[in-house]
Amino acid sequence: MFRRLNNYILYSHAGLGLHNLFQTHLNESYKAKKKVKCNCENIWINHHFILLCLYGTFLKQNPSCELLVKAKMATVPGQLVWEIVKKNNSFLVKQFGRGTQSVEFSRETNNLYNLNSFKYSGLANKKTVTVQPVGKDLSVLFATTKTKKQNKPAALLHKSVMKKEFRRMAKAVVNQVADNNYRPDLKKAALARLSAVHRSLKVAKSGVKKRNRQAVKVAGRK
Repeated sequence: MFRRLNNYILYSHAGLGLHNLFQTHLNESYKAKKKVKCNCENIWINHHFILLCLYGTFLKQNPSCELLVKAKMATVPGQLVWEIVKKNNSFLVKQFGRGTQSVEFSRETNNLYNLNSFKYSGLANKKTVTVQPVGKDLSVLFATTKTKKQNKPAALLHKSVMKKEFRRMAKAVVNQVADNNYRPDLKKAALARLSAVHRSLKVAKSGVKKRNRQAVKVAGRK
């Protein structure tokens, strides 16, 4: 990524001067970063994080500089994206519990368990699975992320609406997620999500049954 970003800057409208300035700032920031104790597991995370920070600074100072990074953000490692967004993004929900028992949730639609973790994150992973209710006719939306169109949000998802019985829908989900080696680690989560959505749609369609209060009192006396 470092070489690619350098090439984008070199062939941008800013020219060689911006490239040299970028290299100087990179060296200074990298030296300063080495003096600070690193809490990350891999050094390359810090290295790439500096690149992204400098990229944002240059865009603010040089709006006419076409770095083409927008179209190439799909090449950014998922682990790096996770380190940036895991504590600060618009989908986070209040943390519950304390210490090792704490749980933090996330509201993105392509997060099967709605947990704020790298495995289930819909922001950091290029391959995601979405299972959402469509209407009250027991239809379920199943969507997967295309790996070849990461820079085209309008065509990013491969969507299909399932209106079959639960067993057939479960078979289709397993086929797309696990059997095709798309995200085998999400097989259990996808089936759990499908089961929960299907049950909620059945309840919404049938309605909540109201029990007779007098019958409840008589049953309680017995």
